[in-house]
Amino acid sequence: MDDLIRYPSEAPVAIVNGKLLPVGGRQTSAMQVLDQIKTVVCLMYEGEDPRLKGMTLMEAALVKQAIMAADGDGDALERFLNRILGKPLQQVANLNMNASLKEYLDELTRSDSGAADDVDPFDE
Repeated sequence: MDDLIRYPSEAPVAIVNGKLLPVGGRQTSAMQVLDQIKTVVCLMYEGEDPRLKGMTLMEAALVKQAIMAADGDGDALERFLNRILGKPLQQVANLNMNASLKEYLDELTRSDSGAADDVDPFDE
């Protein structure tokens, strides 16, 4: 096995044991970082999980995250959905400090459902 590490001068990469790996530096541009990430995630998975053989690192990571989510890991499910669907938009309530609780709840009801002014949240 070749233990030699080579640094080609034309790119911010190193060749370690015949594999191309990105190397960072203070002068690395955003485009170079993106290229390095693409290079790394396209490397083939060489781990122990036989289900992931033949996949790239990115494919293996996505499958692994999906398996963890399917096995009941709520954090894994949240991370997986955030990557696929994007993070949910955060809603910010505009508080009127002079409003009564009923007026505040009425406003929340209207903003959440587009309901008319005649909706009473206290009605059952």
